[in-house]
Amino acid sequence: MSEPPRQREGDLPAAPAQRDRAAGTPAQPAGPVPVPRVYVEPWPSGGWVIRMAGHPVPVSRHDTEEEAEQRAEAYRRGLARDA
Repeated sequence: MSEPPRQREGDLPAAPAQRDRAAGTPAQPAGPVPVPRVYVEPWPSGGWVIRMAGHPVPVSRHDTEEEAEQRAEAYRRGLARDA
């Protein structure tokens, strides 16, 4: 049977997630991940953009509002699925 590696003087203790992975158990998330708000808005130079709350850069740009709304709905579904 092998001994666990010894901590050297001055080493920082392993973070809980590292200890869990080292023990072979997956780290558990802290709680539910909030789904960011996705919305459509007109772009000053023409067209429509999809933005995500909290991000300064548009996610994508589209020629029509309908096309942008369709893509925004697809982004929302994907984000909800991953949450």
